[in-house]
Amino acid sequence: MSSVCHIVQLFLKCRGSRVVQRQMGTWALSRLSTVSAGRVQPVLDIEHILKNLELYEDSIEKRKVIPRPEIRNLPKLYEEAVALRDARDRAQQIREEHSLEVAKLIRDRKQDKQTQAETNELKERGKILRDELRSAISNFNKVNDAIIDLVISLPNILDPATLEINKFLRTVDVPEGVKSWSTPPDLEWTVVPGVGPAAEFPRSKASLLELELSGEAQSYLLKNKYTETGNVDFVESSLFDVSGMDPNQFIRIRESNINPIPESHASYLVGGASFPAFLALFAQSLVKNPDEVMPIRYFVIGRSYGKKKYEKNTVYQRSAVQVFIACKNEQEMEQEFENLSNLTGNFLSRHIGTPFVMEQVGAPNLQNYERKQVAFLTEGSSKTISSVSAIGDHVSKRLLCCYAGNSTKQAKFMHLVTGRFLNLTDFIRPLEVPPNPVNNSMSSNAYVA
Repeated sequence: MSSVCHIVQLFLKCRGSRVVQRQMGTWALSRLSTVSAGRVQPVLDIEHILKNLELYEDSIEKRKVIPRPEIRNLPKLYEEAVALRDARDRAQQIREEHSLEVAKLIRDRKQDKQTQAETNELKERGKILRDELRSAISNFNKVNDAIIDLVISLPNILDPATLEINKFLRTVDVPEGVKSWSTPPDLEWTVVPGVGPAAEFPRSKASLLELELSGEAQSYLLKNKYTETGNVDFVESSLFDVSGMDPNQFIRIRESNINPIPESHASYLVGGASFPAFLALFAQSLVKNPDEVMPIRYFVIGRSYGKKKYEKNTVYQRSAVQVFIACKNEQEMEQEFENLSNLTGNFLSRHIGTPFVMEQVGAPNLQNYERKQVAFLTEGSSKTISSVSAIGDHVSKRLLCCYAGNSTKQAKFMHLVTGRFLNLTDFIRPLEVPPNPVNNSMSSNAYVA
C-alpha cells in the first residue's frame, strides 16, 4: 500500500460503530455477520486519482453529479495533509523524547538528585508538548477528513464506451424455430400499498409464470457455471458510509432496541437480489487460491427493493435474478462483461423467445460506482428487463474485497461485474399501463442498484 493511501487511512473512522467482518476463503462467503468495531479503513487510492484528474473530471461532468465534487482542490489538500502529517509526527517524537527524559529524572529523584524546581519545569514542559501534539493531530484530522469526504464523493471513472446519452446498439429478434414469448392476458396481481415498500405480488397464473421463468434462469445459469447462493435482505449503514454509494435509494430501517437511535445503527432494505447484498457478502473478505476459484460467478433469485430516481419517498419491491462476478483484473473483467452480455441476450432470445433492444446506458443514468452498463429493453417499450454493469475495483478498494495466494503474494482488489439477469416482475407485467396509480408506479423502471 502506498504512503499516499496510508495518510488517509490513518485516521479514517466510519460513522457506524459496527462493520462487516469476514473469515478467509471462499467457503466462508455465505452470510453477512457483524461484530463490534470502531473503524473501517477503505483504501482511497489518491495516487491513482491525482494521476487521472482529467478522467475523474470528465466522469463528474458527464454524469452531471450534484453537488459537484471539487476535485481540483485535491492536490492542494493532499500537499497540506502531508505537511500537517509531518508536523504531527515531529510533535509526537518530541513528546516521546520528553517522556523518556522525565522517566530518567524520576529514577534520579529516588537518589535525591532532583530538585522541586526541575520537577515543576518538566511538568509545565509536558503540558505544553501535550497541547502542541493535540493541536497538530486536530489540524491534520481536519484536512484529512476533508480529503476523505472529497474522495468518497467521487464517482467511478467512465468506460470510453459510455456517452452522455443512451446509445442504441442493436435489435435482436427471436431466431427461427424458437417459440416467441407472449404475455398471457389474464394475469392477476395483488397490490399492497402502505408505509414503506409498495409491494406488488403475482397471483395464480402470474405466480406460476414467475416460478417457471425463475427455473429457466436458474437452469441456464447453472449450466453456464454460475453458482446459486443466498444473500441478506438488509445491509448496515457502514457499507454505504465507506463505499460512496447513495443509501437514499433504499429504505432505512432503524434498530428499535437502541435508544437514542444513532445513524450508525441503521440498516437498509436492499433485497437479496441486489448489488449491495453481494457487497455485504464480500466486504472485508480475502479469497485464497484465486487461480483455482476466480472468476467467482454467483447468482441469486429473490427480491430487490429500490426507489425511483425522482420519487424519493416510496420504495418498490420486485422479483429478480441478480448476477455477481468477482475477477482478478481488468482484462478478466472485460471478458466476463462480454460473456455475461452474450449469455443474457441468448437467454432472452433463444430460451424464452423475446425480442429486445440493446442500449449502452448514458452516464447520467448510471450509478456512481458503474463504469458502463448495457441494458436490454423489451421491443416497443422502455422497460428494462435485463442489464449488465462493469464496476472495476472502485468499490472493492473501499470495502476491502481482496484476493491473494498462488502467484499473487500481496493482496489485490477484485474487479467486479454485476447484472440484473432478469427483472421478473417487469418482464411478466402486462405492457399496458393499469389505471391504478400504485400499479402505474410499479410498472415503470425502478431506481435500483
